[in-house]
Amino acid sequence: MALDGCLRIAFGTQEFVTEPTFDSGIASYIHRAARTLVEMGHDVHVITLSTVDQAEFDHEGVKVHRVPFGNLWLQMNRLTRYRLTTTMHLLAASTGNLSQVETTPSTAAAAPWFSFPIARDCGLVSMIFLRVPHVLRASWYEPAWNASDRVRRTIDSSIVAFLEQFQFALSPHVYAPSIRLQKILIERAGLKSVHQIPSPFFLECSDWDYSILQSINSRQKVLTLLWPL
Repeated sequence: MALDGCLRIAFGTQEFVTEPTFDSGIASYIHRAARTLVEMGHDVHVITLSTVDQAEFDHEGVKVHRVPFGNLWLQMNRLTRYRLTTTMHLLAASTGNLSQVETTPSTAAAAPWFSFPIARDCGLVSMIFLRVPHVLRASWYEPAWNASDRVRRTIDSSIVAFLEQFQFALSPHVYAPSIRLQKILIERAGLKSVHQIPSPFFLECSDWDYSILQSINSRQKVLTLLWPL
């Protein structure tokens, strides 16, 4: 759907740079991708899991929608004795994305394209119930990640890997940021087609602060005067 020559695009994610708890490259990637699309004239929304319940706000031209974790998943965590913490977290993110898309007019039917990172299966529930046009960005392959990190196999990690594979099966439009991951997904995950799209990169600082460099240079000048070689 074109809106005055631009597209309305939404990212569903487990974390974003506006949140105090973000700790991985997913948030940075979405931030850069969203800003790049905004600079191209598109209307960009980010739906993120958050510890803060807040209405839509603007962040560097990107409209951010926060989704609170919810008491249901906290109770489920307690009932399962915290043995399925990761599973509960990803289901909270996925169902939260669905509810936000359904209840927020600016990101519902008006958003023709959604981008979901495979991390924590953010788009799984939306793919099943909304059938929205989307792309799926693979940030890693869970079994390979666990093996390299020597993560002990548990019920929690097994469910996460299963849901990741299920999300792959639901999406015909999967892409990876590197050729290496592209090959892993085709050879080990059994995907027939994976596109390779590098992550956008740019300097995020518009104004450079040279005060530290200048102070170092000043100290060096003083030392040179006091102790000339």
